[in-house]
Amino acid sequence: MSHRPIEPRKWSEFLDGFSRRHDGWLISVAVERQAGERRYVARDVPLRGVVAEPDGDTGSMMIFTGDTTPHAAHFVKRPVSLAVEETAEGAEA
Repeated sequence: MSHRPIEPRKWSEFLDGFSRRHDGWLISVAVERQAGERRYVARDVPLRGVVAEPDGDTGSMMIFTGDTTPHAAHFVKRPVSLAVEETAEGAEA
C-alpha cells in the first residue's frame, strides 16, 4: 500500500468526494500521541462524512460517524496533513 498526500488547498474537494464514495463504510478513529501511543475514540462505526476547513494555523477537520441522527462528530484541530492510503491497483483503502 502507498500513501498519496492531498494538498491542503484540495482537502475540501477531496473529502467531499471521499465522503460520498465511502458513506456507510465501517471506520475507526484513533488519536496518536507523540510517544506513539494510539487511543481509539471510535471503533467500527459507519462513516457519514469528513469535512475540512483549512485555514493555516486555525483550520479544522470534522469526521462524522454513526448510524443514527444526530451523528457523532470527531474534531481535529489544526490538521497538518492529509493522505489517502491506496492499494497497488490504486483503490482507496
